[in-house]
Amino acid sequence: MKGMVLLLMTGLIVGLIAGLIAGLSPARSLAAEPDFERLQTVISQMLASSGSGTMAGDRSELQRSAAGGWEIRLVTLWDGESWQLLAARLHHPERTGPDDGSWQERFDELIAGLDRNAVSRRPLPELVDVPPPAFLPAFPGEERGRSFEFEGYWYGARWVNDGGLDLNAEWSLRSYELVALP
Repeated sequence: MKGMVLLLMTGLIVGLIAGLIAGLSPARSLAAEPDFERLQTVISQMLASSGSGTMAGDRSELQRSAAGGWEIRLVTLWDGESWQLLAARLHHPERTGPDDGSWQERFDELIAGLDRNAVSRRPLPELVDVPPPAFLPAFPGEERGRSFEFEGYWYGARWVNDGGLDLNAEWSLRSYELVALP
């Protein structure tokens, strides 16, 4: 009987330690990677369902949560006929981290040089699937980013390594941003 109690206690302690270790390991499965096709559809629906502006040059900010917990923030401008996308930010609240300020800097630059009376129509930007950086070394918890210009927009993507060292790195998208070029 005493041996059985000891065995039960040992099993309980091992179970608690395993639970603690699992709780301390990186939370890889908390947020799924974004479905860019679905997010592109959501953005189109947001623009179509936001009604009309009162006069050309009106600005609007739209926010919505999409499937998988991704949050979308759009800054739009009314061109007299439809809403034009000026900037977008996609992020997952479970993966938030410090902002490097690139998006805000680009957005401020765009707004400073924007002529509200000469709003040009822009095609809706494509949400380009950007692969994470793969150069080594890679450290657990490390953040990396990439930015580029494509078809009239600046894009920025940031990842965090939820995995291990070097070849065991598992990059999860933390944020995805775009701003129209002035």
